[in-house]
Amino acid sequence: MRTLLGIVLSIVTGLPALAANPDRDAYFGETHVHTSWSLDAFAIGNLLTNPGDAYKYFKGEPIKHPLGFDVKIDTPLDWAGVTDHSEYAGVVNLANEPGSPVSKLPQAQSLILKARTKEEMERVALYAINTLASGPPVKALMAPEIVNFPGWFACSASSTFRFQTVPAISGP
Repeated sequence: MRTLLGIVLSIVTGLPALAANPDRDAYFGETHVHTSWSLDAFAIGNLLTNPGDAYKYFKGEPIKHPLGFDVKIDTPLDWAGVTDHSEYAGVVNLANEPGSPVSKLPQAQSLILKARTKEEMERVALYAINTLASGPPVKALMAPEIVNFPGWFACSASSTFRFQTVPAISGP
């Protein structure tokens, strides 16, 4: 019955029929990863990794841990997704990048680390939580010239890859 339904759907939709998977393969992945582009990850000390680094790690390539040493997953993942927060994505990074448009904004000055100390990380984290995450939107940090900053997404574009295609898994 299931095969007949697949053939009918294939004819009606024009899509190829998916073969049943009697082995019911298990695929391993990660559903929730934040990089330094998310305020919370940056605030707890991840000043280093970006989405491109995360995808390299998922594929089994070595990357720098935020504490400076190399890390590598033993078995590459079958699938994964970087789930950085969309609100102010990368803004703290750009505030701490000398010469970026964000670093020059008066509204971003509280996001700039004066030193890489626990106290400074806490100061920036509290500002991010109390002002950016809890208050009204800071329009200057969401302006088109900021969110469309050239090179902002270069790391993810340069390291784009496609995981293997996962076949459909038939139900019981």
